Amino acid sequence: MKEQSLWDQYVRDAQQAFSLNDLENLRIMYLGRKSELSEQLKKLSSMGEQERRKKGPELQQLKQKIAHDLETRLQEKEMQSYDWDAQSIDITLPGEKRVIGHKHLITTTLRTIEDTFLSMGFEIAEGPEIETEFYNFDALNIPKDHPARDMQDAFWMKERDEKGNALSVQESICRRVNFIFDQIKQCEGFVLEP
Repeated sequence: MKEQSLWDQYVRDAQQAFSLNDLENLRIMYLGRKSELSEQLKKLSSMGEQERRKKGPELQQLKQKIAHDLETRLQEKEMQSYDWDAQSIDITLPGEKRVIGHKHLITTTLRTIEDTFLSMGFEIAEGPEIETEFYNFDALNIPKDHPARDMQDAFWMKERDEKGNALSVQESICRRVNFIFDQIKQCEGFVLEP
């Protein structure tokens, strides 16, 4: 019968709970470690077998009943306190575009390094993938009979014209030479022909 009076007391207290904070205090009062219900559950171990079999399920049922009622009241309070106008969704607006993929790690690292050098005052020199023989070899003072000009060391284009186009062999050096010649061409009074 004590369980019934505990339930009646809980119902009276629950009717006085008007906020989420009140419900949390109610949960602690009836389901917390130091609650009356928890104390009764702890006393079960000292009871006799018959009494334990009778009281144990009743106390567990009461505990579940209180927990379920508290959860229901909590959900009701949350629904009442939810600001539906602020959280409304305009379904006529276009959806958010999903970004697929990301930059490769090497590309990200290269961009970071470039940004670092740009912030220190350096310039990024870009150049073509296919260079003339002049920028690949002559401007670097590589003699005509040097092994770097051989077919197995340089990738020459099939239609080899008078300029002798090949893939950039010494990538950073070719771009540097290209960049230097471009800077010289921009200066007034200088005439430079390969």
